Amino acid sequence: MSNKLDNIFENLTYIIIINSINNNNNNNNKNNKNKNKKIKFQIDFNEDTNYLFIKRTDSPFGWVEKIFLHVFHKKTKQENAIYIGSSIENEVKKTINLKKKKVYVCLSTIPSRANEDILLKNINHFILSQTETIEKIFITLPNQYLRFKEKISENMIQKLKSNPKIEIIHIEYDYGPSSKYLGPFIHRYDIIKNNLLVIIDDDRIYNKNVIKNFIIAHNSYPNVKFMTGLWTTYFDKNYKAMHPDYLDIHLKKEENNNKINYGDGVGGFYGFCLNIIDNEFKDFIQYNHTILNKIKKSCFHDEGIILSYLKVKEEYILYLKHIGCHFVNMKEPDALWKSNLVDRKKLEYEIVELTNKEKLLV
Repeated sequence: MSNKLDNIFENLTYIIIINSINNNNNNNNKNNKNKNKKIKFQIDFNEDTNYLFIKRTDSPFGWVEKIFLHVFHKKTKQENAIYIGSSIENEVKKTINLKKKKVYVCLSTIPSRANEDILLKNINHFILSQTETIEKIFITLPNQYLRFKEKISENMIQKLKSNPKIEIIHIEYDYGPSSKYLGPFIHRYDIIKNNLLVIIDDDRIYNKNVIKNFIIAHNSYPNVKFMTGLWTTYFDKNYKAMHPDYLDIHLKKEENNNKINYGDGVGGFYGFCLNIIDNEFKDFIQYNHTILNKIKKSCFHDEGIILSYLKVKEEYILYLKHIGCHFVNMKEPDALWKSNLVDRKKLEYEIVELTNKEKLLV
């Protein structure tokens, strides 16, 4: 039995309402809100299949507003936000997720950042500032770095271990920045499977809503395995003016072609997320190993490996337009993007070409 009124759905288990129309990045907020109050929707939801149906009832047309749903579970009191967005049609049908998944975070680091306390300060800020719970932060450390003779001091390792949220993963071989996610995949897979794995950098200060926004994105598109902050937004002149709660989500299907555009793929510094659907990442892990072995310079460009995988497999990817990380005044010691170790764009094309030529993902 269910109750269906304008902009609300209620049955014995859930209450679902049109909670917000996210115009936090719009200067004409007040005027837009007045207009939005006139929009009426019919909401229907099948909790057995997680199938959601929304239809605009006051017009035969779609809507341009970015709408969200607020879902409240009556018994558990659990709350979820579901992104609907805009629509050119006057109805939307989609499958959503309302089961709470655990969120794990992973990163790697280098001696110059760890030993100078840059890592420790950033990690502590991340743990304390996030608005959603983090189960564990995995920090992957190789026994010997490819780029550095130095090692992270034992004193710093003990400082990190003293935080119960942090777990150190030691690996024999340095995979470069790919180590940040390969460490958990190789050594903690039974823990992360069927959960979310958020990948961040060690030299950034992240927005308090990064984890929250990835959870919203996953719950709104539960079958998509790859999510990333829309990292080109960081370089937009209006980035600093963006509201910290602003969120828009765009679903894109990559194409296996010879075109790599600015903004394609994940942005490591901006934060990305993997929905670890069990048994659907085996080829991803193997592919990383294969490329790292075949193209030695790929160890300096993990985003290039992931981009090639996305394109050749023609995977779907969710782009989150939000504040991923803040501008910070720091030296970013030994940052790969500042080095001349590799031509990133050239390497991206090389990886895609090799992958297709040798049919590595067939």
